[in-house]
Amino acid sequence: MGVDLLLDVKILKAGYRDGRPVIKDVSFSLSEGELLLIVGPSGSGKTSLILAITGVITNLLNGFVEGDIDLYGINPLRPEEFLKVPKLVGVVLQDPEKQLVMPTPFDEVSFTLENLGFKVVPEFIMNSLKNVGLESKAYSPIEYLSGGEKKRLCIAASIVHKPRLVIFDEPTANLDPWGFSEVVKYIRKLREEGISIIVVEHKARYYLPIADKVMVITDGHQRFYLSRDYVLSHYEQLTKMLEGLGVDTSRPKLLAKKEVLPSNLFEVVVEDLWFKYPSSNEYVLKGVNLSLRKGEVGVIVGRNGSGKTTLLKVISGFYKPTRGLIKIGSYDNIKYGKGKRTAVFYVPQEPDYIFVHNSVLKELQSCSRKLSDFNFNETPWINEVLNESPYKLSHGQRRWLSYLIAKLYDPYIVMFDEPTAGLDVRLLKQFVAWVKDFTSNGKTVLIATHDVRLLYEVATSAFIMDNGVLRQVTVEEAVSYLEEPVGL
Repeated sequence: MGVDLLLDVKILKAGYRDGRPVIKDVSFSLSEGELLLIVGPSGSGKTSLILAITGVITNLLNGFVEGDIDLYGINPLRPEEFLKVPKLVGVVLQDPEKQLVMPTPFDEVSFTLENLGFKVVPEFIMNSLKNVGLESKAYSPIEYLSGGEKKRLCIAASIVHKPRLVIFDEPTANLDPWGFSEVVKYIRKLREEGISIIVVEHKARYYLPIADKVMVITDGHQRFYLSRDYVLSHYEQLTKMLEGLGVDTSRPKLLAKKEVLPSNLFEVVVEDLWFKYPSSNEYVLKGVNLSLRKGEVGVIVGRNGSGKTTLLKVISGFYKPTRGLIKIGSYDNIKYGKGKRTAVFYVPQEPDYIFVHNSVLKELQSCSRKLSDFNFNETPWINEVLNESPYKLSHGQRRWLSYLIAKLYDPYIVMFDEPTAGLDVRLLKQFVAWVKDFTSNGKTVLIATHDVRLLYEVATSAFIMDNGVLRQVTVEEAVSYLEEPVGL
């Protein structure tokens, strides 16, 4: 290898089972300090490519890789050399729950250093947490962190040992605009320090201007491998092509919203709601008031850790309010009976939390024994994975399966927590259609999100959550609130 060449990849095929490759004919190189952006539709093989080049598929998942990989002079496909990979590479996974293993943020960052044989220096760990805005929560239970805070913790733990290559798989999924902006700045900083970066991301419009190379993957194949000069000289043509493949490259437009007719049937009413966790003296929710009519789509935006997820969980009945009233149709928070549980369905940030069976078919059957209720033509890929474990699906497919499960339960109200994180444009459009179809039948949706596209596409009511305090705003005000931190 050349002095400045960090990674050289020539993969003929790779997969999890013999005879069933998910990656074919991928070839690229990366020098020190370069940034490679990998884009493509959900399920195209982007994450599998990352697992292949780091040796995870062959050494940990009993899969196969045919070809050659040279990572700073080592071959990660060989078991004896695979052990050297963690010191050279930091990886930020798409799902924080699959990466975090320790009880507190301080312990998580310490664990990385201890695992790799480095000395644990408390001041160094606290500075790493400070860089991602988690210094004040260094000793808080990780289970109490928001999805975005967990993502930032993954970043801190993955780069604390100063690796030569950092791989970000959907780094901005679940992050608020402030965290999003900080991550992009931090990626720029790492690159300036000579660290090589690979970013796998659906929101390509934020990374195209700073990428040295761009790879486009569809159906496991390397469709394009483009230089920075080509990207900049063919920018408009490239963005249109990527948009057609389901990659987010353009700013959305505010659509005219449907008129919601007044109704009192199965509305959501929250009055003066206060809540604090049993182990804390601080209130997470402070005097929250919210009401949604039948057929409405309420969208809540706010910083990570502001209380959005907690509000959805309290409304859904996972936590009892400290004080205040929650009314779901004819049920209030005094009556946590069977009726309320079937009236509300909560879809968490991480779709894996919703699965309880070892196959997609059993998941669907548990929702509705009459599979004739399910239109397989609307989601044709489901037929191909009915006997697969839901945990082996791509992130986008797992998230979509959670929507299908919610639909089959046929609740009156669905609570979505960051439902579009990690989705490409095509799946986003399908989700928007799902929401419009669901609410057209007089049902209600409440969404907590950082995705400005949902405000543009579906919101009939908008709210901003700020440090546990909820205020209703216009959709336009909520859009500005999210776009200002990223300079739009």
